[in-house]
Amino acid sequence: MNILPPINARRVADYIARRLRWYILEYAKKEAGIVGVSGGVDSAVTAYLTVKALGPERVYCYILPSKATPKEDVEDALEVIRRLRIPRGHWEIIGIDEVVETFERILGRMTRIERGNVKARVRMIILHQRAYRHNGLVVGTGDKSELLLGYFTKYGDGGVDVLPIGGLYKTH
Repeated sequence: MNILPPINARRVADYIARRLRWYILEYAKKEAGIVGVSGGVDSAVTAYLTVKALGPERVYCYILPSKATPKEDVEDALEVIRRLRIPRGHWEIIGIDEVVETFERILGRMTRIERGNVKARVRMIILHQRAYRHNGLVVGTGDKSELLLGYFTKYGDGGVDVLPIGGLYKTH
């Protein structure tokens, strides 16, 4: 049984936050981080690190549910936003069903996998549009375990500007 060596979570979080701040504000010359918050662990950690890096006033969080999204996930995402003290006007819930249904109406009936990939890409389109609006970068939520398995959608959740937990395994 392979067990990953432990990490010093506080030092790693401080390092990631420092580098994320440098990358967004100094290197890219942007003003904000844009995070899609799903209610899952990876998006919660990413939102936390982005707030640690930039402060809540420079972070915009978006919850992008479909009719298949469990209500509990939306509630968990809202709790993350509340705990991080993201200011009113810096977060939004945007349903994606109408956009996905428009794709299906134009392209024809989709399989479950096709629809899932379209949903991931629609979410990324929305995040990039909001990033443009707020002069920000899309901060991705993928981790190293997902990257190694290829568990992401090309131009969907894989289509981000920066991936702060991309070097961390899910267990970290």
